[in-house]
Amino acid sequence: RIVKGKINVYCKKYYNGQLATDEYYLQAGNEGKIMVYSKEFVTELIKDNSEALKFFNNKKLRGSTSERLLGTAHLYNNGQLITKN
Repeated sequence: RIVKGKINVYCKKYYNGQLATDEYYLQAGNEGKIMVYSKEFVTELIKDNSEALKFFNNKKLRGSTSERLLGTAHLYNNGQLITKN
């Protein structure tokens, strides 16, 4: 788990020879079902927070999926610390 709060974010790293790929999963709180990351799922989770929704949908952000997702989760979780276990 790399983010804990109202939205939990998990990351699983897959290795294919020398290449590594991250796959992200999200969970609404501690009781929600853990689902594979998709833009539609994130949008559904954060629809009640206009600041986080605006950040996530910002077309000018050129960052990776990781940066966009972590920034969005940080905003949605009201600035709670991002943890990486």
